[in-house]
Amino acid sequence: GQGVLDFPALLNVFRKSPLNDLTMSIEIGALEARHIRVLADDYWPEYPPRSAHQLAKTIQYVQSNAETSHAEWRTPYEQGEPAEAIAAYENEELQASLDYMYQLIRDQNISKKGAS
Repeated sequence: GQGVLDFPALLNVFRKSPLNDLTMSIEIGALEARHIRVLADDYWPEYPPRSAHQLAKTIQYVQSNAETSHAEWRTPYEQGEPAEAIAAYENEELQASLDYMYQLIRDQNISKKGAS
């Protein structure tokens, strides 16, 4: 619920899928903040060349979705915190993700029952 993916729409796609044995999972795997450094020189070498139009679209996307808060955005890992702080942060991130997904599933189940 903190990113740019439309999870309610994804759950609708999964629910409408002809496959009824879809497995979903939550993966928390980033020790670094979800801070996309599109203007940093070392960001682009792994990607194929892009046009100026594509770069403009990327920058527009970043600007429209960027947080304007000046609060600390780096994770405990990026700040050099001890392992216990990093583990606690990752556990909090996982719990927040689970809570968000459970709420989405509950909301969709309620709206599905209301529609039938």
